[in-house]
Amino acid sequence: MNKVITTELPTREELIALCQRAIVKESNWRNRDSFLSQENIGRCWALLQADCQYEIVENSRTWDLEFEVRGFQYFEIGEIEIVSGYIPKQELLDAKSGNDWY
Repeated sequence: MNKVITTELPTREELIALCQRAIVKESNWRNRDSFLSQENIGRCWALLQADCQYEIVENSRTWDLEFEVRGFQYFEIGEIEIVSGYIPKQELLDAKSGNDWY
Protein backbone atom coordinates (compact mmCIF):
# COMPACT_ATOMS: atom_id res chain seq x y z
CA MET A 1 0.00 0.00 0.00
CA ASN A 2 1.33 3.45 -0.92
CA LYS A 3 1.44 5.94 1.89
CA VAL A 4 0.02 9.36 1.00
CA ILE A 5 1.68 12.28 2.72
CA THR A 6 -0.22 15.54 2.78
CA THR A 7 1.17 18.85 3.92
CA GLU A 8 -1.09 21.45 5.41
CA LEU A 9 -0.82 24.69 3.48
CA PRO A 10 0.32 27.76 5.41
CA THR A 11 -2.06 30.61 6.17
CA ARG A 12 -1.55 34.14 4.87
CA GLU A 13 -0.18 35.13 8.29
CA GLU A 14 2.28 32.20 8.28
CA LEU A 15 3.46 33.13 4.78
CA ILE A 16 4.01 36.74 5.88
CA ALA A 17 6.05 35.50 8.85
CA LEU A 18 8.14 33.31 6.52
CA CYS A 19 8.78 36.32 4.26
CA GLN A 20 9.97 38.38 7.19
CA ARG A 21 12.25 35.58 8.32
CA ALA A 22 13.59 35.01 4.78
CA ILE A 23 15.24 38.43 4.52
CA VAL A 24 19.01 37.93 4.50
CA LYS A 25 21.55 40.73 4.95
CA GLU A 26 23.46 41.52 1.79
CA SER A 27 26.75 40.68 3.48
CA ASN A 28 25.48 37.08 3.82
CA TRP A 29 24.45 36.59 0.19
CA ARG A 30 26.31 33.62 -1.31
CA ASN A 31 24.66 33.09 -4.68
CA ARG A 32 24.45 35.08 -7.89
CA ASP A 33 20.65 34.90 -7.62
CA SER A 34 20.45 36.01 -3.97
CA PHE A 35 19.47 39.55 -4.95
CA LEU A 36 16.56 38.31 -7.07
CA SER A 37 15.42 35.94 -4.32
CA GLN A 38 15.36 38.83 -1.85
CA GLU A 39 13.49 41.04 -4.31
CA ASN A 40 10.99 38.20 -4.79
CA ILE A 41 10.46 37.92 -1.02
CA GLY A 42 9.71 41.64 -0.80
CA ARG A 43 7.15 41.38 -3.61
CA CYS A 44 5.47 38.34 -2.00
CA TRP A 45 5.37 40.08 1.38
CA ALA A 46 3.82 43.22 -0.11
CA LEU A 47 1.17 41.31 -2.09
CA LEU A 48 0.26 39.20 0.93
CA GLN A 49 0.02 42.34 3.09
CA ALA A 50 -2.13 44.00 0.39
CA ASP A 51 -4.60 41.10 0.75
CA CYS A 52 -4.21 39.98 -2.88
CA GLN A 53 -5.79 36.63 -3.71
CA TYR A 54 -3.29 33.80 -4.24
CA GLU A 55 -2.91 30.10 -4.84
CA ILE A 56 -0.13 27.94 -3.40
CA VAL A 57 1.79 25.17 -5.13
CA GLU A 58 4.04 23.10 -2.91
CA ASN A 59 7.62 22.45 -3.96
CA SER A 60 10.21 20.52 -2.01
CA ARG A 61 11.96 23.65 -0.65
CA THR A 62 9.52 26.48 -1.27
CA TRP A 63 5.90 27.53 -1.39
CA ASP A 64 5.28 28.75 -4.94
CA LEU A 65 2.55 31.36 -5.16
CA GLU A 66 0.46 32.80 -7.96
CA PHE A 67 -1.14 36.12 -7.07
CA GLU A 68 -4.11 37.73 -8.79
CA VAL A 69 -3.45 41.47 -8.96
CA ARG A 70 -5.26 44.49 -10.27
CA GLY A 71 -2.30 45.95 -12.12
CA PHE A 72 -2.02 48.16 -15.19
CA GLN A 73 -4.15 45.90 -17.39
CA TYR A 74 -6.98 45.89 -14.85
CA PHE A 75 -7.31 49.65 -14.86
CA GLU A 76 -6.98 49.90 -18.64
CA ILE A 77 -9.07 46.95 -19.87
CA GLY A 78 -10.38 45.17 -16.76
CA GLU A 79 -8.00 42.21 -16.94
CA ILE A 80 -6.58 40.63 -13.76
CA GLU A 81 -2.83 39.95 -13.91
CA ILE A 82 -1.05 36.89 -12.48
CA VAL A 83 2.21 37.47 -10.61
CA SER A 84 4.34 34.54 -9.47
CA GLY A 85 6.65 34.27 -6.50
CA TYR A 86 8.11 31.81 -4.01
CA ILE A 87 8.75 31.69 -0.28
CA PRO A 88 11.19 29.29 1.41
CA LYS A 89 9.65 26.71 3.70
CA GLN A 90 10.29 26.77 7.44
CA GLU A 91 12.56 23.71 7.21
CA LEU A 92 14.85 25.43 4.70
CA LEU A 93 15.09 28.57 6.82
CA ASP A 94 15.80 26.49 9.93
CA ALA A 95 18.59 24.63 8.12
CA LYS A 96 20.24 27.87 6.99
CA SER A 97 20.05 29.59 10.41
CA GLY A 98 19.74 33.13 9.03
CA ASN A 99 22.23 32.62 6.22
CA ASP A 100 21.52 32.77 2.50
CA TRP A 101 18.82 30.19 1.82
CA TYR A 102 18.82 30.52 -1.96
